[in-house]
Amino acid sequence: MRSSTANALAGLGLGALLLTGCSVTEGDADATGTADQTTESTDTTAESTSTDEAQIDVTAITEATSIDDLGIEEADLDADTSDATTITLADGASSVDGSGAGVEGDTVTITESGTYVLSGTLSAGQVVVDADKADVTLVLDGVDITAADVAGIEVVDADWVVLDLADGTTNAVSDAANATESDDEDAANAAIYATSDLWITGGGSLAVTGVAADGITSKDSLVVDSGTLTVTAADDGIRGKDHLVIRDGDVAVDSGGDALKSDNDADSDDPDTLVGRLWIADGTLTLTSEEDAMDASNQLTISGGDISISAGDDAVHADGILRITDGTINVSTSNEGLEGGLMYLDGGTGQVVSTDDGLNASDGSGSSGGEGGGMGGGMPGEEATDAYLEINGGTWFINAGGDGLDSNGSVLMAGGTVVVAGPTNAGNGAVDYAGTFEIDGGTFVATGASGMAQEPDEGSQAVIGISLGDTVSSGTAITVTDADGTVVASIDPAKDTQTLVLSSPDLVSGDTYTVTFGGDVSGTDTFGLITDGTLSGGESAGTIEAS
Repeated sequence: MRSSTANALAGLGLGALLLTGCSVTEGDADATGTADQTTESTDTTAESTSTDEAQIDVTAITEATSIDDLGIEEADLDADTSDATTITLADGASSVDGSGAGVEGDTVTITESGTYVLSGTLSAGQVVVDADKADVTLVLDGVDITAADVAGIEVVDADWVVLDLADGTTNAVSDAANATESDDEDAANAAIYATSDLWITGGGSLAVTGVAADGITSKDSLVVDSGTLTVTAADDGIRGKDHLVIRDGDVAVDSGGDALKSDNDADSDDPDTLVGRLWIADGTLTLTSEEDAMDASNQLTISGGDISISAGDDAVHADGILRITDGTINVSTSNEGLEGGLMYLDGGTGQVVSTDDGLNASDGSGSSGGEGGGMGGGMPGEEATDAYLEINGGTWFINAGGDGLDSNGSVLMAGGTVVVAGPTNAGNGAVDYAGTFEIDGGTFVATGASGMAQEPDEGSQAVIGISLGDTVSSGTAITVTDADGTVVASIDPAKDTQTLVLSSPDLVSGDTYTVTFGGDVSGTDTFGLITDGTLSGGESAGTIEAS
């Protein structure tokens, strides 16, 4: 096991290498040089600023291990339209053929359980469901509803409501063009608003425009089962206060707030109820948001799907538990990429571009700085929090302007592949943690500025941490080969770098490795990392011993 004091990298001239805590065979490195560099890092970090984010007890949160654990009542998604009530919408002339619904002006009100097939247009009207303990299915068969104010479809009372998008149909629901959000917290605040569980299914499409605030909101559980949804909202795009589950479908959101959100901290009637949970099981998601693309109070799980994100703030955020087991995530723009109190990366493939931290395990008690603004994980040796990052699988590329991999607590890596292109400014590091970083498996490579650089300090798998001295330009391969000349790993850094941290199952503690700059490397490229290639040419920069 490596000593936790051997986790800061020190710099020498270009071509001379230093592995902290281990011997070097070229260049002159001594304890004094290392200490001087560490002191310089401390001075830079003093510029960091504390956040006002409230600390939560992440260890007290119970994790749902399947969607079934959430306790959402299953709705009947197989609509039987043979005895359905037919509702034809028309300005000043809406009509109802069947029972359970009535018309007053341009408001259609449904008061009984049943299936209702809707078609037609309302330019300043509303469909209301007000049916105590009722199970209601609304089959949208080519509707275009614009509300007189807020909420073209409003569920005032029901057990559950299903919006069934009839196959091959195009549907639209919007607030009025001049709609504004009410100061009454109990008033509807979305173009489609429900106080009950709300399900969306079917093979048709639905375009939703939330002019006043949200696009689609349920104060209970909201489940997207299938369909094509396009949501534009002034505030949050799709919000299930207790739960938001996307089981499948094609979902595109453009929001002024969060794109997807579940924000109930706790159920006042039953504290053991698992609420504030956002779960992505499958589907194609395109999320554009001015704030977080995904935000959950207690738990956010991604177990599948093809997800593209452009976020003004966090791409994927959970105050509590964040777990990713499968799926593809492409974050093209974010402030921070993936953030959670307890983060578990068990599978999937992800590319994350962030102006601040790429992966950030934070319970809200740490500090953050942004690009050039200090270490979110705290100084080495600073007291760690309960925040935790665990990597067990998947393939991840992190391109961060701030810290690449950041934990206010500890880090454990046991599997998977992680490539970090860290900051080019000295105020952040490719790796930043306040507790320990234990590495027992997987392949980890990180490049970035040297000012705040750290390496894993515990675990059974060997590590090398190298300060390259001067800056190595992007596009210049850095290759580590063993005594036989076999390539252990070669990285073509996505940005200019001053450091390299590498851990691989192919490294052996105590063995000596050669580092080469440049040359031609062939092999399978994973985000600039090659582990099965061959090297020709290049300039040897020296040898180094793995710890």
